[in-house]
Amino acid sequence: MSRNMSTLTTARRLTAAGGGLMLLLAPRDGRLLLQSPLRECYLLGIVLFVASAMLLLFKSYEPLGFSLVTVMTLSGLQILGSAGMQWIDSLNRGVPFDFQFSYYDIVCWGAAWFLPFLICVLIRLLARNEWDTSERRADFCRFFKEATVSFLFFYTVLFLSCFLFIRSVNLNGARVYNLTPLSQIVQYFGGMENGGRYLLGNLFFFTPLGFFLAVYRPEWKWWLYLLFGLLFSGGTEVLQYAFNCGVADIDDVILNVAGLLIGVGLKRVLDRLRAWMTNREEQAIQYLEYRQEQEKSGMA
Repeated sequence: MSRNMSTLTTARRLTAAGGGLMLLLAPRDGRLLLQSPLRECYLLGIVLFVASAMLLLFKSYEPLGFSLVTVMTLSGLQILGSAGMQWIDSLNRGVPFDFQFSYYDIVCWGAAWFLPFLICVLIRLLARNEWDTSERRADFCRFFKEATVSFLFFYTVLFLSCFLFIRSVNLNGARVYNLTPLSQIVQYFGGMENGGRYLLGNLFFFTPLGFFLAVYRPEWKWWLYLLFGLLFSGGTEVLQYAFNCGVADIDDVILNVAGLLIGVGLKRVLDRLRAWMTNREEQAIQYLEYRQEQEKSGMA
């Protein structure tokens, strides 16, 4: 059997699914029992506990990847279901569709995916001894593929929520747009209300996308990443203008593309750090398919 094929048994899958269910349900208790910022600390503690327990219990990355698939799938279906019911209700009542969910919901959802993913990437970056065998490297590749699946589902629903669901569509209203570069960014730095949140949100929303794009398309030149970011972000702003569900802003495109390029750069930095830490035994972290002969020939 190829070492890149899943090694999860039924028992491990059920345990991993239980971990994903805990990541979904446990942080919701913080909403009922605690006030901010204690509930955010509680959330981070739960996620770190589940991720650490899964890694220590199985001495493997892949079960945690299956947990991420579980929690992201259930969370996405929950949000889509809620949006669908609110949309139907708005049609029945003849009012504009205006989907709402709280900041804490976004934090819960993002932390449930990001923290376990970050822990596994850091372990892979710093791996030594039992975490640096060929089996563990192949195990990380399996985890990464599962993390990618969960990320794409998570990112798609989050993208729809941020750019469509939570905005009121007004096809007959006056469009608002900004084609003056840097004008909005200057206001973000000038003390605009919630300016810091908008600035960081637009800047880093595309960073994970850039990271995964660099993993799956490492052969691309820098201008191809730039072109992809311009087309994706620019297309989003055009849709916002067409549906009149927000401000079509050239500065959003600038920040989104910058964030995507940060993600591309992050992937390359991690690869170089791994090469340095292993005295170039590994030329780069292998994310998708572990092949030992690549390391020996310097083609990783």
